[in-house]
Amino acid sequence: MKLDEFKNNPGAQRKTWYFAGAVLLVVLVLFWPKGQKKPVVRPVPQARPCLTNGRGRGTLINGVCVAPAIAGGKLPPVADPPTVENPPATVPIVPPAPQAPAPLKLQGSWRGSGAQSKEVCTLNLEIGDTPDKAGYSGYSTIRCSPLFDERMMRPTIAAAAEMRVRMNPASAVLMSGSAADNKVIFEVEQNLSTLCPLQVLTVQPFGTTGRELSVFWKDGCREAALVLTRIR
Repeated sequence: MKLDEFKNNPGAQRKTWYFAGAVLLVVLVLFWPKGQKKPVVRPVPQARPCLTNGRGRGTLINGVCVAPAIAGGKLPPVADPPTVENPPATVPIVPPAPQAPAPLKLQGSWRGSGAQSKEVCTLNLEIGDTPDKAGYSGYSTIRCSPLFDERMMRPTIAAAAEMRVRMNPASAVLMSGSAADNKVIFEVEQNLSTLCPLQVLTVQPFGTTGRELSVFWKDGCREAALVLTRIR
């Protein structure tokens, strides 16, 4: 189509404008500058406590345990792995301090009887605290009766005198120091009887119930031992 005909043809002009507008629209779509993409913001990993390799407590970041910085911005040196020449450090084990033994619970009244060599003896013993609470005080009464023998069928003056001595109860006031080696050795402060005077008396817990005592004593007539039972 010639230029003059094109100028006189409104329909051709209209189509030309439509085509030019479409081409311009395509060009604008293809070459128009696109908007910048927004940066992807990743969540910051939370710091969690952890144990470093030989450096104590640290912070876990991105799966790596980072030790805390020290003065000067430097990290402490990493310890060499343990070897035969460089064994791992060991913490010495400190044994617990020895505990003092529990005080003996001897206070109370005790009684026991049993056969000795040629007689049957009964011992009553009372144990209490001393005024200063540093030891024990005690009071004892020992009564012994002779067993039956041939001398009782033919009594003599000597046999009767010996029987009277042995049957006479011997009482004593006892004093002691502190307990040692799980026993108490009583020292005699005063004898109330001149016949068979008590010289020494030793007591020690017997069994595991706390209701029995083993007692050894020595007086002017004998050396004997008995097991006493708590009566109160």
